[in-house]
Amino acid sequence: MQNMYEWPEESDGLARKVWEICMKKRIPDTLKKARDAALAAARDANVNVSMQGDLTFLKPHKPNWIKENDWHSLIDTVWNTPKWKNLSRSATENRNKLQDGSVSKHGAGSISTKQHKKRMEVELERLPSGVEVYSKLHIQNSTQQYITPKAARVQEAYEEAIVAKYGDDTSCYPLLDSQICVTSQIFE
Repeated sequence: MQNMYEWPEESDGLARKVWEICMKKRIPDTLKKARDAALAAARDANVNVSMQGDLTFLKPHKPNWIKENDWHSLIDTVWNTPKWKNLSRSATENRNKLQDGSVSKHGAGSISTKQHKKRMEVELERLPSGVEVYSKLHIQNSTQQYITPKAARVQEAYEEAIVAKYGDDTSCYPLLDSQICVTSQIFE
């Protein structure tokens, strides 16, 4: 990294801290994509794949950017352990848990809400409102429908509360009224 960027020597500690924070967020996603690509390659090679069994079938399908020893180590010491498989199964069950008659989700993917807000600001050429950000994260792009009935109810309840407090003139609305969120109990 120091070959590509420059910063004052006294900022080395801060640069290292920022780098580590960023990598803690990105590495798991990157490794999941690599694992998913290996699963797809194994399926294409007519290998009977299952994340519940022995994952050594992934070894021949390593990405070109990971050294072979590191790839084998990930499979043997991380992904093939009962601890990781239990965590993975638990996370899958939680993602697929029915809440309010549907699976609870949002459409942000691995991009943070803050990043979505920044992108919307560029797109709209102004700060997006909290309602606009919420809609972006909770409306499915393909259908333009809320992803769950609860998401629709939360949106509707917030809009009703903000109109009751500020009137119909949307130019008077704050970007987000956290007091409404807390006191109206719209998220319950």
